[in-house]
Amino acid sequence: MKRFIVTIIFLSVLGFVPTVFVFAQNTNQDLEAVILQLKEQIKILQQEIENIKLELTGIKAEIKFTKTLRQGVSGDEVRELQEFLKQFPDIYPEGLVTGYFGPLTEAAIQRLQEKQGIVSEGTALTTGYGQVGPKTRAQLNSLLANGADSSKVTSPGLTMTPGIQSSIATSTATTTVISVATTTPSGTIPATPAVPATPPSGGGGGGGGSSATPATPVTPTPTPTPEPEEQQPEYLLDPFDSSLKINTDMNIGYSVEGDDVKVFSFTLSDNAQSPYEGTSFTHAENEEIQIRKLRLVKKGSINNNSISSIKLIDSNTGYVLQSIDSITDGAVVFDLEIDSSKPDWGVMVSWKSYSVVVSISDNTSGTISFSIEDENDVAAYDYRNDSRKATITSLNSFPLDGPIIKFRMPIPIIVDYFDSYEDGSVLGQGGWESYKNGSNFMIQDSTTFEGAKALYNNSTEDSVVGKMGTALSDGSQAFYVRTENRDSWGEYNDGNAQVRVSKNLWASGAPGLSFAAVSFKESGNVAFYNVENGVYQNFAVYADNEWTLLEIEWRSSDTSARYRVNYGAWTDWYIFANSGSFTDFDYVGFDFLSPGGSGGAYFDAIF
Repeated sequence: MKRFIVTIIFLSVLGFVPTVFVFAQNTNQDLEAVILQLKEQIKILQQEIENIKLELTGIKAEIKFTKTLRQGVSGDEVRELQEFLKQFPDIYPEGLVTGYFGPLTEAAIQRLQEKQGIVSEGTALTTGYGQVGPKTRAQLNSLLANGADSSKVTSPGLTMTPGIQSSIATSTATTTVISVATTTPSGTIPATPAVPATPPSGGGGGGGGSSATPATPVTPTPTPTPEPEEQQPEYLLDPFDSSLKINTDMNIGYSVEGDDVKVFSFTLSDNAQSPYEGTSFTHAENEEIQIRKLRLVKKGSINNNSISSIKLIDSNTGYVLQSIDSITDGAVVFDLEIDSSKPDWGVMVSWKSYSVVVSISDNTSGTISFSIEDENDVAAYDYRNDSRKATITSLNSFPLDGPIIKFRMPIPIIVDYFDSYEDGSVLGQGGWESYKNGSNFMIQDSTTFEGAKALYNNSTEDSVVGKMGTALSDGSQAFYVRTENRDSWGEYNDGNAQVRVSKNLWASGAPGLSFAAVSFKESGNVAFYNVENGVYQNFAVYADNEWTLLEIEWRSSDTSARYRVNYGAWTDWYIFANSGSFTDFDYVGFDFLSPGGSGGAYFDAIF
């Protein structure tokens, strides 16, 4: 009788156990052949094991947390986080894998942070307690790379998350079962190829060549139905109309010194509870807004080249969210990126106040303001769900204008915009006095340079008013003047509309008091009073029915003044009238008459 040796080899690769049955004749020649074939097979399987290890290393590297995750966020990375956490019942006993970061996931992260010594108190907003920020993310990635415990085993569920599954499928497809082919002498039983399945019940020790029964497919364990509190609530579904309100501060004030000027200030409020003391918003639940983009259109007379270093500042803390070098295409755009290492994640949030501060070049005068022109200038999102876009039109009417800031270096004698005055004669309002027929200067609201009111005169008789302010031996004064239908004025030698700075009201009350004066002539010329020849000397032209900026600057060192319009070139320095008695200028005044009986002049924005 022939004797047979049955050699059974079990090789285990990642839980897959191929069984190889080799049947060979009991002859020395056949036995040696079998041994050689087995050695070759072992080499091939060992190489395949190494290949699989490399595949798993790549998969493990691919499983890495890269985003900041907090309550309200959803997506694949949240699903991968939940797959990881559910390995540890003491951390995430619910074990739900929903792809939505809800209260249960937040509680699990809090437990993990406590166990890992990261943070153990506070809130997600104040200390990061309950959210995956930089420290928690780094610790999670370390646990993934080195194993969450001494076993250093990666969760099978984690490896089946989107993006990882395809890698594993590729790896599994390359796993091969190799059978040992043997020479079968006549009369012997042929070798049976290995079958990756469970042998039939009672299959015995080898003869007969009976077929193996295929393995019963494993029924995957269904994902538990999420509890209601872990499902994405309806209020987080796109799109949604927010209750964000942008409240601009119109009382910033007038800046007279320093390079940095606050030009826009606003408070954000919505239906969310503010965590800051001193804020008294009335909020409903379930809404907090973040703003990641803000575009402000620059207005006013100050040239763009005079503005630099535009900063967006958290008014509560003084933290600078972003600084822009210059105005581009008439606007500045703050484009913020979420950064968990920064306060409030580096964005504007709906329970704080913010300011825009600009740097103004030396010796710059004029006005500046900023406005949000329409809803497209603001990009708002749910604070707890970065991809959830919010609209802001329900409570905001655009454009949202900020205040007009009047900037002047050096200090002027007076600042007046007439906005708080009552319509009618200017006399008795704001300190304005009459030198001659002053009641002809009227406050009106139909034509203004900026703001609500401006001064107007269309009288046919010579009329003069003035206002006292700060006495300055060195200083400057700016005015906006708009002529009305100058061709109808009728010519007047000294100019129909005149502006001056003087000692006392229109240099009156004593002989020989000093003054510097500029006239707007019917001819369209602007002229200053030149004491050397006693005439008004033309130095610029102006456009009728348009606002013109006039500036006068004086100095005591040589008792001279210079002049310019619309930020053009300054004139040379010229000795002003009665300079020998000069101590200072303390009055600003206007003079107008229209001998022709028609037309007029407006005055506004004195700074």
